[in-house]
Amino acid sequence: TVDHLQVRAHVRERYGVMLSSGQGAGNLIRIAHMGPTARGLHPVIGIAALGRSLVDLGVSVRVGDGVEAALAVLSSQN
Repeated sequence: TVDHLQVRAHVRERYGVMLSSGQGAGNLIRIAHMGPTARGLHPVIGIAALGRSLVDLGVSVRVGDGVEAALAVLSSQN
């Protein structure tokens, strides 16, 4: 099991992406939720870095599925 502190540290150190904490909401991570970083490819980059970090830490996830879903949402907003 991994916790948000471990995941956030790994994402920052390995991929250079800053993810926010859940501000006391438990094992939660926030991605590109404010201002200019809440638009465009910023959230997609965050999801890709988060997914890859989870894989690096031994969690079985399908990173491509998350990235595709994020891109689908992004393309539907235009």
